[in-house]
Amino acid sequence: MKFKDALLKIKKEGLLDCIVDESNDYEVCSSIEKEIDSLLSLEPCSSSIESIVCIRSLKEELKMDENRHYIIEPDVKYHVTYNVYAVHNNNLYSILFMDLRKIIGADILDSCIERYGFVTVMASILHELSNSGYAYSQRKEEINNALKITEKEILDQSENFISLDDLSNSLVLS
Repeated sequence: MKFKDALLKIKKEGLLDCIVDESNDYEVCSSIEKEIDSLLSLEPCSSSIESIVCIRSLKEELKMDENRHYIIEPDVKYHVTYNVYAVHNNNLYSILFMDLRKIIGADILDSCIERYGFVTVMASILHELSNSGYAYSQRKEEINNALKITEKEILDQSENFISLDDLSNSLVLS
């Protein structure tokens, strides 16, 4: 099934609430409808993506201390999670920062839908694409803004830079 057709199925069959229930993530739930509308407005472009796959895995529920180090406990709990990938030449690639116009025309592997169910697969794909709940246009704008800020920070601190020659001279041992 094409990803765009799957999105249309969600809207036509009123599966939005099921997708939201499956997501279990408030940030994603609050913008899933906007995300779907944003994705449906895109025109697919040619892509080397052969298919989109969803793979079930177990993830450890590890806690962090105040220094952001993982606390390893003897009775670690696990929860089921689904990882989403694009397939190209029998290799798996993250879809997180791919051009969504390439993804919109890709096929979702039928065996994933058969094994995990349509709602679970679509909730997992939308969760991966939504990048913590942002619609495509918002996410693109945020990424561009973050890049501008980073570039400005680098340029503002350029007086703190030293040349490679100065660095190598300072490292020479006498």
